[in-house]
This record gives sequence, C-alpha cells and structure tokens, in this order.
Amino acid sequence: MVPDAGQLQFLDAVFAMNGSMPSARDVALVCPRQNMKTAALAMVALGCLFVVRDRRPVVWTAHLTATAREAFLDLESRIGGSRWASKVKFRRVNGEQEIETDFGSRLLFRARSGSGSIRGLTISRLILDEAYALTPEQIGAMLPAISTVADAHVLYASSAGRRESVVLRQVRDRGRKGGDPSLAYLEWCAPDRECAVEDCLHVLDTPGCVLDDEDLWRVANPALGSRIALDSIRAERRSLPPEEFMRERLGWWDKPLEDVNLRPIDVVRWNELADETSTTTSPMFGLAASGDSSMFSVSVAGPNGDGRTHVELAMQRRGSDWVVDWLVERCLKWNASVALDARGPAAFLIPDLMRADVRVLTPSPSDYSVACSRLADDVVEGRVCHSGQPQLASVIDIARRRPFGALWMFQRGVGSQDISALEALVLAKWAASANSEVIPAIY
Repeated sequence: MVPDAGQLQFLDAVFAMNGSMPSARDVALVCPRQNMKTAALAMVALGCLFVVRDRRPVVWTAHLTATAREAFLDLESRIGGSRWASKVKFRRVNGEQEIETDFGSRLLFRARSGSGSIRGLTISRLILDEAYALTPEQIGAMLPAISTVADAHVLYASSAGRRESVVLRQVRDRGRKGGDPSLAYLEWCAPDRECAVEDCLHVLDTPGCVLDDEDLWRVANPALGSRIALDSIRAERRSLPPEEFMRERLGWWDKPLEDVNLRPIDVVRWNELADETSTTTSPMFGLAASGDSSMFSVSVAGPNGDGRTHVELAMQRRGSDWVVDWLVERCLKWNASVALDARGPAAFLIPDLMRADVRVLTPSPSDYSVACSRLADDVVEGRVCHSGQPQLASVIDIARRRPFGALWMFQRGVGSQDISALEALVLAKWAASANSEVIPAIY
C-alpha cells in the first residue's frame, strides 16, 4: 500500500513522536467519501501490527457491524497474501474479529451500534471509523480503556458531520481553532461560497449554483482524477439530494439540530479555558446519574491556587456498584463532601454514603438552578478552568436550557444523550462554593 500525499500527512501525524510520547494524543481525518480514510486507517493498523508492534491491543470501531467486518476482511486479504501470513492468526469470536501476530500485537474489530464492547480492556490505540455517528455515551464508555496508558492514541476518521454529530463537531472546533497541542487535525473541504442566484435551491443546472463548480469538487476531493473519476461525481450531482451532495462531496457540515442560542455554554469558549497544568488540592465531589440510571458520573471542583475554580470529570462508569466505595476512599483522603440531587436518579445512594460517614450535600432546586447559571457565567468570565477532557466538551455541546421559573437548568439536547457528567460538575462546583459551605443543605 503506497500512501498518497494526504494519507502520508495522516500517517505522519499518527506516528510522529515527541521523545517517547506521541506528538498528538488525538488525530482526526475528515474528508469526503472514497478519498483516503479507510485505506489510511488500514495503513495505521498494519503499522501498529508489524512495524510499531504495539504491546497493547489496538481497537478499530465502526458505527455498524458490516463496516467493521469489511475492514477486517480487507486486512485479512492483504495480510494473507503477503510474506507475513505465517506470523498471523485471524479469529472470529461471537461475531467479532481479531488479528494477532506472533510479535504479540493485536487488532480488535468492534461495532459501536451492536453488542461489541471494550470494557475491561486496556488498549494502546482507539480507531474511531465513521466518527460522524459517535455519541457522547459511546465516547464516554470507550475512553476509559486508554485512561491509564500514557502514550495512547485516539484516531477519528469521518466524512463531514451530520446534524447530530456532536462529538465529531467538538473535535472539528478544536481542530479549526488551532493551538491545541494534543490534537492533529486534517480536513478536506471546499470553501463555503454563495451561489450567484440569491436564495438558490441548488436544483440541478441552476446557473451560478456553487454545487456545480467543479473546481470546488477538486479542492474537497484529493483523489479526484486518480481513484475517483470526474464523471462519477457528475453522476452523484444528478442523483443525490443537494444536502447530501454538500456533505459527501464538498465536505460541508450539516448545521446543528438546535439553535445555538439555547446552548447555555459556548463549547468554543469552554475549550479556550483548558489548562493541562491546573489541578486542585481541595476537591469537592458531585455525583449524578443518567435518566435511566445506567451511567454514573463523578465530577470534581475546587480552587486551583490562581483565583480560578478547577473542574473535571473524575470518573464515569456504567452501573452503581462502584460508586460508594470509590467516593468513600477519596472523601476520607481529602476530607471532602459529595453533592447530589436528592430528587435525582442517584439519590438512592445517599443512605449508603451517610452510613460510611460521607458528608452529603443536597441543593434545593433553586440552589441548583443558580449553580447552573453561575457555571455559565464563570465560563464567560474565565473564572473556571479544566484539563480539556473531550467527554465534558461533548456534553457541554449538547446541553440546552430548560426554564425553571425565572431561572433555568441544564437539560439534554438531541435525543437521549446523557449529560450526567455536566450535572455532576455543577453539583461539585456548588459544593466548592462559599454559599454551600456557609448554608449547607445536608440530607
């Protein structure tokens, strides 16, 4: 496999090193379909198996089972016809595929939409194919598999984002803004131009419609003229709805589902407050659960020594059997309290926490509503900082306002996304504030 110029840029970004560490922890490739993505990921996978020989498993995930299976079959065919075939075992276990070499390197294929899971694994690289379909719940469930690996990698590959692509949009915003040393971002797309006709409906053969500008096609599709024929794109222009052609051939992203004015916190401003050196030695904890009590999140807040409040997601995991022991250990160590909603889905843990001598704080609904507003204000004014966790940025991007009297609270945005990490953050920051210490609402 010989990489073209764009694929070579991506491979350089993935395998570039800064001493013994990767130059960028996150690497994203966004490009119209059939240009480079799948082959580039295959080159990365082969490099991990046979060149770098990662000592921990590499996991390739896709939105659908069929896509993950096709990626496996492609690599099986390439490796099976090479001089390396005798050093490789191909496995199919419970509908999931694996490739293992005699060097100890392994590549696992999983579908995010099925029953495939990487829970219990510690992996070196997480390949997120079809990243436009990533949900905050999925990324929150997968990232802990690399949390203890200092030289881990997360690779995103996708065509332009859809309306619901909140996780990928957050990565895009980080990449387009620039200046993030943890992210290498590569995107191919056409410049956003206006049609010559005002209020153009992009109907085929409309004079001056930008969708018919073949120079824009060439900008967005680096494989045009080699792997992609010009007549193929012309045929797609005739058959695809305009919105699909914009996204799949020009690389233009769908607009988000909801009005940005309903977003309490601007995710771009939130990302500007990332400070990897920040921490706190006086933490308070906030505990929240998803609406169906399947996911539990613990966030931390406390002064960081320079006048700002440090906040972060400390732990997020499915099920509740870990929560009490995890909190008891840390609350005793730091002489800390736990704040949670006495009317929320995590309230059933209050008696167990109290029996373990953990101080529990429960804000009233009005206290919680004020805490939501204060967090949003503190983000605008730069009074908070965080470590740049993508899970929190993704949740902030989907959270919306829900009126509460003259105030408001956070609520889920599109669909049934879990925002318990943000709810726990609000609770932790409330517990760390002066008001909650002076007049604590103790359960």
